[in-house]
Amino acid sequence: MKKSLAMKDRLQVVIKEYSAILILLALVLAMSILKGDSFLKSTNLVNIIRQQAVIGIIALGIMFPIVSGGTDLSGGSVVALCGVFCSFGGSSGASHPVGVFDCNSYWSLDRSD
Repeated sequence: MKKSLAMKDRLQVVIKEYSAILILLALVLAMSILKGDSFLKSTNLVNIIRQQAVIGIIALGIMFPIVSGGTDLSGGSVVALCGVFCSFGGSSGASHPVGVFDCNSYWSLDRSD
């Protein structure tokens, strides 16, 4: 009885410690079963990494103020508004660098405090 309780506690600790990795592995397994050969191809994995790169860069940018003791939750809203500025610039016929300049201008104004 005592051994099974210790084993149960150990299993709970492992599940708590590695739950994110276990969920990720379960999702990869489910998608590879559902999509067959197309999910684990190198082109698809590179595409997934490219799509998540922007979110990773934003997360890194938000991480630094939080690690230094501050709080900055405006990262998502800044990215959304920069997307709006870029779309306005693109729909009006402006070139890509103009949209990037607009985004950087807003980002500078948001960081002025």
